[in-house]
Amino acid sequence: MTIFISSLITSVNNRITQICFDDLTLATKQLATDFHDKIVTDDMILRSIAAVIASKSDIDEARLCSIMKAYNVTPSYISFLELLRPDNTFLYSDGTVRDMTGKLDFETEALRGDYVSNIVESAKNPAEKIIRNAMPVVRDGKTVYMLYGVVLLSNLVDKFKTDIYEGNAYAYIEDGDSGDFILDTWQKSLGNIRDFSKGKMMPGYNMENAIDDMERGIGGNLAFVSRTTSNVLYLHYEPIGINNWNAIVSVEQKYAFQKSRPIRKLLYLLAGGIGAALLLYMVGVLYSIYQAYAQVWR
Repeated sequence: MTIFISSLITSVNNRITQICFDDLTLATKQLATDFHDKIVTDDMILRSIAAVIASKSDIDEARLCSIMKAYNVTPSYISFLELLRPDNTFLYSDGTVRDMTGKLDFETEALRGDYVSNIVESAKNPAEKIIRNAMPVVRDGKTVYMLYGVVLLSNLVDKFKTDIYEGNAYAYIEDGDSGDFILDTWQKSLGNIRDFSKGKMMPGYNMENAIDDMERGIGGNLAFVSRTTSNVLYLHYEPIGINNWNAIVSVEQKYAFQKSRPIRKLLYLLAGGIGAALLLYMVGVLYSIYQAYAQVWR
């Protein structure tokens, strides 16, 4: 009976683990969709601004600043706008001009067209990490400016929340090429996916296989002991469809198993009770045998 109860506990744990991964998969796919759609929305905002600028054939610096100021980018991921001009200078909406010679080349950028960058340094503050959503301003078939929507990675952490496991799960965006985090709502700092490899992997999971999946844009699961909390961490990853980025959602085992805790506690108590009953039974049997031998030797 004890073996049966122990087997049942293992079965319950395995089932709860699978439910955990199912929940994480749904949350991760939603995170990937939301992030992708938000970047597409940012792209549409930039395309609209670029169209307005392109429609003005003779436009001065003050008018350019006015147009950039007129657009509300608050609902998007964009923190501010940059306009790269043919002389390799950035123009900002407040009139600030910054020379980008040696850092960005207008002709090269014009050939690239619209794109989303990976992590780069901010032109305003090299210590600040950003991504740029680039949009060419095309007039009469020629790129006259490059418009950028700048996303401050330090601001992204407040944009993403997940309500699974009562808000105890965490969201990440990872660059599959470099392994660098674009978003990490758990540590609140941007490390690398390989930082997770410092934790002990749970049986059946391999960090190198997971990293290989992320590099190739393949979804999957991972479980390991966090070196930060010493708790088991479950996570799921899915490709986003932008660059080679992946969405990741994780949760600690103590939260993942919270709903099953009363059942598991009952099973453990039942197993303990049965074990105690068996022990008492064996003691009784041994005592009876001892009494029987004592009678014989009298």
